[in-house]
Amino acid sequence: MRENEIKKDIRTLSQLLLNWGKNVPNANILNTGLNCSSKHNIIKYNLDRTSPLIFKNIDLERHSIPTGIETLHVDKKSFEVHLSMVLEECADDDDFSVDPLKRLGVNIKIQGDYEGPHNLESVICSWHLDRDAPTGCAHCHPLYHLNFGGDVMTSRALSNPGYFGSLLLMPNPRLIHPPMDMILSCDFIIRNFYNKTSNTSIISKPAYKTILERASKRYWSSYAFAFASKWNNGLAVSNLSHKDVIGH
Repeated sequence: MRENEIKKDIRTLSQLLLNWGKNVPNANILNTGLNCSSKHNIIKYNLDRTSPLIFKNIDLERHSIPTGIETLHVDKKSFEVHLSMVLEECADDDDFSVDPLKRLGVNIKIQGDYEGPHNLESVICSWHLDRDAPTGCAHCHPLYHLNFGGDVMTSRALSNPGYFGSLLLMPNPRLIHPPMDMILSCDFIIRNFYNKTSNTSIISKPAYKTILERASKRYWSSYAFAFASKWNNGLAVSNLSHKDVIGH
């Protein structure tokens, strides 16, 4: 059954993260706080922003701003990535001609402190992946889209005008992106916020590859078919069109 497979894969993910050094110290929250359940043929789970999955010891890439923070000694900076999400999907067995997801919201918040020239400085940024496309949108609005900012940065900017300096914070562009469940979201963070030297020890494990492959098959097959259906009618997805994917 789909629900049992999802629960088993998330338990495996939790154990893999716990065993991955000290990078995800609260990985057990996937067992205690996710509460995956099904009712009326809908599987759903939620990891609230007040109790996110926390990734520590991230690797800051060159050219990060504020300038030079990536070269600071580890004792002079502390950065984390917080992951929270809500997901609802059909509990039916896999059918690649149907998009299983009913609701999806993935919040990725990056926050940290570092020693500036004179004071301890705090910085924040965030990304949000949505399943949302209201009718009558004035701008391009793919059903599944990733955008910079989201509620985290918007609420900070509204409550503290000038907090982000000269940054222009806009809800668009909404970038086309395939959906991500808990496993795919964690993989997104592991590959984007840890360099290859840091992440190889987890992404190379057979158990990790197995759950990642299953998650990709569950959520990306229908998405990929819908995207390609413009050029191959045989790949049509009943509840997800090419126009939905690219935005009206």
